[in-house]
Amino acid sequence: MSYIVNITDASIPGVGIVTGTVEYDPGCFGSYWDPPEEPEVCEVKLVTSEGVALDSDSIMESEAQYAAVLAAAEAVLAAAEAAEAEALVKDFDPDMPF
Repeated sequence: MSYIVNITDASIPGVGIVTGTVEYDPGCFGSYWDPPEEPEVCEVKLVTSEGVALDSDSIMESEAQYAAVLAAAEAVLAAAEAAEAEALVKDFDPDMPF
C-alpha cells in the first residue's frame, strides 16, 4: 500500500528547496514466511523553488537525495499521524460507555 505525500519546502542536497508529490511505500514488518520490506520512494514529482522540474531517475540514483526525499515523506506522514492521534485524544469522552 503506497501513499501520495505532498511535500512542501523540503531541502534536498545538491538541489535546494523543493515542493511536490512523492509516492511512498512504508514497507511491512514481514512474517514468519515473508521477509520484511523496507520503506521506499516509488515515484517523485518535485519542483525546485525556481520552478525547475527534477528528474526522478537522478534523485532515485543519488543516495543522499533519495534519503532526503524518503525522510521528508516520512516526516509528513508522521506529522499527519500525530495530528490524527491528537484529534482522537481531544474528542475522547471518558464518560462514554462502550
